[in-house]
Formats: sequence, C-alpha cells, structure tokens
Amino acid sequence: MKKLIAITLVLAALVLTLASCGAINKNEVAVLWSDLSDDYLFTISDALDRAMYIDNIKYKHYDAKNDSAEQLNQAKAAIAAGAPALIVNPTDVLTATAILDEAKGAGIPLVFLCSKFAAEVAQLAGGYDKCITVNTDASNLYKTLGEKIAEDLLEKYDDYDRNNDGKITYTAFGLSSSAVPFINEKLTAAGKKELDGSVWTSVLPTTNVGATINQIFGDYDGSGNEVNATPTELILTDDDAYVEEILVALRAYELNYKKLVTHFIPLYTVGVAANAADLIDSTNEDERAAYSVMSAIDDGFLSGAALEDDDAIALAAAHIVRNSIKGKPLFDKINEAYIKDGDIIVPYTFYGN
Repeated sequence: MKKLIAITLVLAALVLTLASCGAINKNEVAVLWSDLSDDYLFTISDALDRAMYIDNIKYKHYDAKNDSAEQLNQAKAAIAAGAPALIVNPTDVLTATAILDEAKGAGIPLVFLCSKFAAEVAQLAGGYDKCITVNTDASNLYKTLGEKIAEDLLEKYDDYDRNNDGKITYTAFGLSSSAVPFINEKLTAAGKKELDGSVWTSVLPTTNVGATINQIFGDYDGSGNEVNATPTELILTDDDAYVEEILVALRAYELNYKKLVTHFIPLYTVGVAANAADLIDSTNEDERAAYSVMSAIDDGFLSGAALEDDDAIALAAAHIVRNSIKGKPLFDKINEAYIKDGDIIVPYTFYGN
C-alpha cells in the first residue's frame, strides 16, 4: 500500500499539534510500531492519528525500525515515564511477550494492533485482562467482494457481456479468484451462467502483469464493437501494484482511461491504494503514490474494492485507551459486532460506485 495524499499528511500534522491541547491524559500514551517504513503500517498510523485526536488522547509514536530489542527498550522507557497505556504493533512474538510482561507488571492497558502474528498475540492477550488485540478480519474478504461484484454484474449484465454469448469471461490475478465462487452463486441464482475465465498466480512478477494484459488484448483494436469485442469482460486482482500495471496496459486499448471514451472493463481489487492511469506519466513519485484506490474508483478507473477499514480499526484502539484512562469498561462505545472472544476483529468493507 502507498502513502496517503499530501493534504492528508498536513492534516495529520495538525492532528498531532491539536492532540496535545486539553487531552484527557497527562502523560503520553506510547504507540510502538515495528517498522513505519512499511506502507501498510504508515497508513494505519495515519488513521490512528485521526482516531486519537477524536478521542482527545495525547500520545507519541515510536518506530523500532524492525529492531526487537529497540522496541522492548521503547516500551520500558515509556512505562518508566508514566505512560497510561501502550499501543503496540510488535516486531515478533517474543517481543510481544516481553512487552506484555512489562505492561502487566505496571498494571497498564496494552493494545496489540494489526499484528502479523494475530493468532499468537491473541493467545498471549488472554493472560492479561487489560490486554486487547485489534486486527482486521480477512475471513469475509472474498465473500464481501464476490457478492458485491455479482450485484454489479447483474445490474448491467447486457453491457458487461460484450460479445453477447450469455456469459461473462474473467481474468483473475492471485487470490482474487477466491471471489469467483461467491460471484457464481449469485449469478446462477439469478438464472445466469457461471463466469468463464482464467487465473494467473499471485507469484507473477509485477513487471509481467502489463505483458499479460497485452497478451490477452493483443488482437483487440480498442473499438469495443461486437466484431472485435474485448477478450475479457471482467478483471480481478488482489495486489495494488498489479492494479497500476493493469491500468497502464489498458490505456493502450482506450479502456478505463478517458472518461469520454465509453469502453470500460469492470476492474475490482483488494487493498487501500494504487496508482491510476492518468498519473503514471508523472515524474513526481509522491504524486503517483498519493493516488488511492478510493480516488481511482471515484474517478472512474476502477469499479470497486474490498478495503480494510483502517479508521474503524484505529478508532477501536483509541476507544480502548480512552476507556481505560477514564475508568470505563474497555469495550465502551465499540461496535459489538467487532468484539469476538474478548478481542476486536474489524471486517473488510466495500468501496465502489
């Protein structure tokens, strides 16, 4: 995932400034990140800035830069300085265990946030009643995506069936093909044929994705007429970098590019950010990195995406801290649907037109 747009960064800086004024806590909550050079964690940290401001919490980010010893030292120093709570994205399970022991010894709340080791960390958290894990729930990801795609296809089926053969041909990259059974279930229930298509593995090098699109569209002249209908009528992907390459390749065929050109291939993805075709020629890398999946959908380049709900994740973490500082039940004002076995699991959401 890519970093958010520049204006968001400016707002985040403003949030940091305002959060220190009239906060509900005297000492700073310590937010410990495993490695903020990771684009995904940067995006989550940005969402957490907004959430902590909303809950009026004073806090400070710490970046361990993937150094386990450094992260443990940061936790110890924060506790020694009187931190009322810790929010931790752990570098590894051993470090998570050590930080849990430190927090438990100090009697302060600990939130494990978006850990790669979700199951292991959740098991650790069970040993301390002030420790909560907050993660995303990917179990419904492709069901969410597939059912929404099916709804879209059924609404405009005749438009999407470009060659009028009564079925829709698809191309899927990576695990996005997991959405196909959910699409087919709704299509067949509505009396339509199942999708027909091909799957390209997720190990396909990003640089080869454009070549794959060119291979598929090699004989397509961009006219969109029935004689030369598009060789695929639906594209699915689960990789932000793939989205960029796909959009660039489709430009050559006047697809998903110019708003005044009507030819459009339904394109769905999973993720948070992707560059879009009209920015690819930019030499400004920050500008290119700023173009999110939501922006691309709003501008009509993509059909939709299953997205992690970063703001809901961040707000849940902030609410736990706020509740602990104010002496309220830890799960106060947290969506009950997110609470599972004493932890918080936030499902994916769908964003589309």
